[in-house]
Amino acid sequence: MDTYCRVGRLVSMLSSLLLFFICSGCTPACVMKDTVCESPGRKSFEGRYYAITMYDVHLNANHPFHGVDADAGRIAGVVCGVDVDFMIQHKGDHVMVMGQLGNRTAQIAVSETTGDRVFIGALGGGSVALSLSSGSLVGNTPRWRRIELMLDAVEKDTLSETYWPSFGGREFKIKVRMQQISALWQMPPAAQAAVLPILVECLNRAVAEVYDHARDADPIVFGVPFASAPLGRLKYR
Repeated sequence: MDTYCRVGRLVSMLSSLLLFFICSGCTPACVMKDTVCESPGRKSFEGRYYAITMYDVHLNANHPFHGVDADAGRIAGVVCGVDVDFMIQHKGDHVMVMGQLGNRTAQIAVSETTGDRVFIGALGGGSVALSLSSGSLVGNTPRWRRIELMLDAVEKDTLSETYWPSFGGREFKIKVRMQQISALWQMPPAAQAAVLPILVECLNRAVAEVYDHARDADPIVFGVPFASAPLGRLKYR
């Protein structure tokens, strides 16, 4: 009986050792954490209306504002129905994201000031200047001359603003929202820069779609499974 036990233990040990050597050369599969797909050198983020992947992710991707100066990978995917393909560069006190936005070019620099994120650059030739804090998103994009989203008084984890436009002699109430903002803050600065300015543009087009209707604009939602934007909502040609 003891002999059989010793043989059994030896077989078990050899099997475990063989499995270790086989798997030690394998690349671990993608591990899903909420809506973030993580694997060595790669992170993916999804929401409504975006799905992007960061490739060759820099070790300091989440904390790049401390003297890091290096090429830091690439971001590709779709945001509000527009294909994006950006290179990432860490520039010491800011991160630069630049590349293709549909058939146009874009470049966004993101920096940090007392905990706020500041996004400066251009989308398809139009200027971008946005400031994101824990309680607001303020600034402008090519299609939105002035946006001022503040913490919603009712909906948790939501930035919103209410407009009262007039159309055909009638006044309408339109509420615009960005929901689950905490998921946006969990994204590395480069990923934020790749999606946020474009999603502000997307929100502007959503307002235009309901401008003469008595309903709220479709919200932008971070950290949920990918949902595509309505066909043709946003174009950069």
